[in-house]
Amino acid sequence: MRALLIAPCIYPSEVLADRIPDVVDMKLSFPTTNTEMVRVMVEVDDESLDVAVARRTLVNLPDSWEVDYFESGHHRIARSSDIWYHVTHLCEDPIVWMDEATYHGED
Repeated sequence: MRALLIAPCIYPSEVLADRIPDVVDMKLSFPTTNTEMVRVMVEVDDESLDVAVARRTLVNLPDSWEVDYFESGHHRIARSSDIWYHVTHLCEDPIVWMDEATYHGED
């Protein structure tokens, strides 16, 4: 399955333990075996995602995976132009076609 992961939860059992106690005993690993096209977007200054853990986990991935680390940022969904680019690329049949000039805000 093709996917765009924005600030993904690497270890959900640990992250969700205080909110959903039943999840503590579950083995919820971050799957990295998907051979379809996967794009991952991580912002380095994300206040919720442990970027060091992401860097250690998001390695030795299938060739179809691409991980982008963006300087600064936060956990809120931002970078709408980057998100739109990845979504249209993953779909291969964009809902709205956009030429390069429009995408980059040029006339």
